[in-house]
Amino acid sequence: MELLRGPNRKTREGFRNYVMLLAFLDTGLRLSEALSLALDRVDLARGSLPVVGKGEKEREVYMGKTLRHTFATSFIRNGGDVFTLQRILGHSSIKTCTIYVHMSGKHVREAMPRFLSVDRMER
Repeated sequence: MELLRGPNRKTREGFRNYVMLLAFLDTGLRLSEALSLALDRVDLARGSLPVVGKGEKEREVYMGKTLRHTFATSFIRNGGDVFTLQRILGHSSIKTCTIYVHMSGKHVREAMPRFLSVDRMER
């Protein structure tokens, strides 16, 4: 989708905009609804968002696993650890988080020199 290629995901604002676009596509939220989300009421474990819409009507909107998966995969790829991710997502078992730790060949090639003990000793 061309729209998702617009934000520069290497910047904080660009990544935020990218995730917001995913949220709009995934949930059908209006901009005003997204801006008024009460983050302390968001239930990541269930994937539910309490939304106050037009006419002050409250409803619950559910986000798909695409959005949750994108967050978790990005968290891991940007250096986050699985144990912290487990707490963020509210999983009781670390095994559940392992589905997000699927790295492409490119990411493996980039990670190897950074974390191999022998290579680090030479520096």
